[in-house]
Amino acid sequence: MGNSLFYKALFFSFFIHLVGIVFFSLSPARPFQKSLKRIEVTYQAIKTKQENKNTSHAKNLRIIKEEKFSRRVKLPLQKPNLFSSLGNKIRDVSKATDNVSFSQKQVPKIKILESERKISIPIFKMEKITNPNYVAFTGIMKRKILQCAYKKKLYRPEFGEGSVYLSFVLLSDGRLKQIKIIDEKTAANNDLRHIGLNMVEESVPFAPFPQEYQIYPELTFNVLISFEDQ
Repeated sequence: MGNSLFYKALFFSFFIHLVGIVFFSLSPARPFQKSLKRIEVTYQAIKTKQENKNTSHAKNLRIIKEEKFSRRVKLPLQKPNLFSSLGNKIRDVSKATDNVSFSQKQVPKIKILESERKISIPIFKMEKITNPNYVAFTGIMKRKILQCAYKKKLYRPEFGEGSVYLSFVLLSDGRLKQIKIIDEKTAANNDLRHIGLNMVEESVPFAPFPQEYQIYPELTFNVLISFEDQ
């Protein structure tokens, strides 16, 4: 009796499993699908403010103008004579006049000759000053200029011919204050112009002014230097 119940229960269990298997095998398969969430991404453009470089640079710009500078050497001047009100003025003694006159023989033309070379400083008519001390002073000054040119061999024939008109200012103690070439009265190339300037600059200092001219702190002198080939 116990065995029949056992077999009935076993048969019933087998039947239930068989029905379940048949049922699930005949029904359509439904795959498992996961629901996907849709994510939308949007990009927002970020605008940056651009600085106005032109205006910022314009504030920092400065216009720099080119300036020309001129330099002049200042030399200490001797104290002017208190007895003369003309002590602070530049005087050109070569334009002075006096009652006494000198003949051409008394004012010789200074000239130093050398083989194939000649440099001369003629005496101007307006330089025929009556004061013998002034005549002696200018004569010594011009001779020193010529001797300096020949001694240092500043001039050579290949430099050509010409004449250089110089105007220079001397202090009362014989030092050179300023010198320049007068272009309107000069007929020479650049080499001769340079030589003319060197002749005066390398000859200083000259002798002090004569006693009667010591009242002037400085005086202007003019010379014409001629260069000739022989």
